[in-house]
Amino acid sequence: MKIVRFISISCKESTQLSTKKLEQKLSWKEAILLQFHILICTPCRYFQQQVNAIHSSIRNLISNDKILNTKLSEEKKIDMQAALNKAQSEIPSN
Repeated sequence: MKIVRFISISCKESTQLSTKKLEQKLSWKEAILLQFHILICTPCRYFQQQVNAIHSSIRNLISNDKILNTKLSEEKKIDMQAALNKAQSEIPSN
């Protein structure tokens, strides 16, 4: 039972490692901990599959030259800035 506690991580740690894995290589210990958790935790396995699918889709969009060469019109930039300013002003201050 002590071994299971040693190699178990929480779902929160699993999601952190799943997203970290997208940006950098995990250490061997992190990779083993994540793999073990994914084997026994179905929701985290689904989460990792979804994160990977989203990451792959975004990477495919970015690699498309049309997306990279598209620029917003000045009118759209002004509209976006106004929407951001409005949303920011609606945030309650503590």
